[in-house]
Amino acid sequence: MRRSQEVRRATIADLGVVSWTARPGDADWRVTTISRGIEHMLGYSRDEWRTEGFWIAQIHDEDRARVASHLEQAWRARGRIAEICEYRIFDVVGQVHWLRTSVRRSSPRSRTLLGAHLDITDEFQTLEAARLSAERLSFVAAAAKLQWWDEPVTVQERATSAALASLAGLDPKRRTTPTEWLTRVHPQDRERYVRNIEHWTRDDVDAASSSRSLEAFSYRVRHVDGSIRWITTTMARTPETGGLGARVLGAASDMTAKVAMLKDLRAAEQLYQDVWNSISAMAVVLDRNGTIVEVNRAWLESARAEGRDDGYVGTSYLDVAHRAATAGDASMVAAAKGLTSVLHGRAPHFALDYRSHRPGDANDRWFRMRIIPLHRPARGAVVMHDDITDSVAAEWSTKQHRDDLAHMQRLATLGELATSIAHELNQPLTAIMAAASTARRLLRDAPDDDLLNGIVADILESVVRAAEVVRRARAMVRRDDPVLEPLAINDVVSDVARLVGSDLVIRQVALTLNLDPMVARVQGDRVQLQQVFLNLLLNAIDAVSDLPRSARNIVVSTRTHGMGQIAIVVRDTGPGIPQALGDRVFEPFVTTKRQGTGLGLAIVRAIVQAHNGQIRVETPEEGGAAFRVVLPAC
Repeated sequence: MRRSQEVRRATIADLGVVSWTARPGDADWRVTTISRGIEHMLGYSRDEWRTEGFWIAQIHDEDRARVASHLEQAWRARGRIAEICEYRIFDVVGQVHWLRTSVRRSSPRSRTLLGAHLDITDEFQTLEAARLSAERLSFVAAAAKLQWWDEPVTVQERATSAALASLAGLDPKRRTTPTEWLTRVHPQDRERYVRNIEHWTRDDVDAASSSRSLEAFSYRVRHVDGSIRWITTTMARTPETGGLGARVLGAASDMTAKVAMLKDLRAAEQLYQDVWNSISAMAVVLDRNGTIVEVNRAWLESARAEGRDDGYVGTSYLDVAHRAATAGDASMVAAAKGLTSVLHGRAPHFALDYRSHRPGDANDRWFRMRIIPLHRPARGAVVMHDDITDSVAAEWSTKQHRDDLAHMQRLATLGELATSIAHELNQPLTAIMAAASTARRLLRDAPDDDLLNGIVADILESVVRAAEVVRRARAMVRRDDPVLEPLAINDVVSDVARLVGSDLVIRQVALTLNLDPMVARVQGDRVQLQQVFLNLLLNAIDAVSDLPRSARNIVVSTRTHGMGQIAIVVRDTGPGIPQALGDRVFEPFVTTKRQGTGLGLAIVRAIVQAHNGQIRVETPEEGGAAFRVVLPAC
């Protein structure tokens, strides 16, 4: 019997249980006996425990009254039931332990309480940690608006989780069958939903107890209010343990607002990209260090076409600008300085107009570079290059038209003076003609003096022509109708050749006339046609004047041109007409002479067209320039 009791005490001690007895004292409970395990449990000696009131004094203040009440109840119960109490108590170093104490009266008449202490500190801390973890999980789920569940696989097979069903507005207290829930899943998502659910609930033949890691998928369901909601579900499966079946862990949230927000965000991003790439200017965004972080389509296409190394994200545009500046181009030096100033916050903005030549373009193009700072903490800048070639051309054209208008106003003023000038010239011309006529009559008495007779005849002929020119000038100012008559074109050309004879001699220019005697006559105004060929010959003389003497040659030829037409060609050996000008030489105020008015050839074309003819400029193979006038024969 004694041996059996010793074995029982040892077994109890091995389980960490401390047995004791106590009796009521004068003022408090006094432990009469206690097993040695108490010294290991709390560090106090058994003698200290047997001191009246010691045990109660070590109990936590908040638990002391409750423990005393349990002892009183056990005493009054007279052994019928045991009182179990869990409470906090301090050990010898002041650390708090949780004890579970069981106590009952040994018999209805006994004055002794029998009890046992069990240290449940580790158990309590584990439970407390689990409780806190559950609270934290609930808090996180609530903050994230998550519904979560932890259910056996068998339950999942019979009913949809109430937490999940609540996201569709269903009553979580009412059982929702998988079939009923499936009818609410969007038809386009239904097959995928079933496939995922089966993945977590189906027992595989080869891995029935295996765990399955977290996986998430999204799908649409029909809410009880008729709206479509986006649900994201994350699930995992735990293996069978301790004879318990596998369980499914799940969490779901209504992502409808987030999906809508992402859709709006994508739409806004697409709108930004569309606007950004619709900018006709080449645009690039730089960070505070001058590194490219974004380019638009125009910039990228330009960089690819020209083979530039500044067209890609990650390239240092600031370095590219400084390298271009080292070449000595004043525009690039200014651009590099302006970019640096804007990036460093020393300048509010920067703008520069510059000229650039692109491969494949016949002419240079004008660009306007603008650098605008980004008003954000990280700073940076937007750089844009606008093609302003058309604007520059329009501005130049406007200026040219303004200058032309001023020139025309001066010519108009001159035209107003033409009548008075012509009137004034008529008087000395009349006097010269009278004097020359008188000299011819006097020379009748000296008929053998051929030299003087010839001089006087020339004077009279020149005076007559000068008077006719003055008369026609007055007619042009008054807009009189031209005098049309059949004319021998060879005579018109010969007359003009005689008029420029002195210029040919002074400038030492050789003029050759290749006139076809068989050409037909033309219907025209003699003075106006003379004006045409006079302008063409004077231009030819000016063109060859700077050449060596032996190279100053002009050839005028006439011949029949096709059916019923006559061609007159004035060809010189000068430098020719620039290819860029072409037929623009016939436009008003366009000239290749430093002192030219730009009106001569414009007047020539107007006269030729008034005679139903055509004029064009040609470039002979041997060089120089040739002006071909084609007039209808009569």
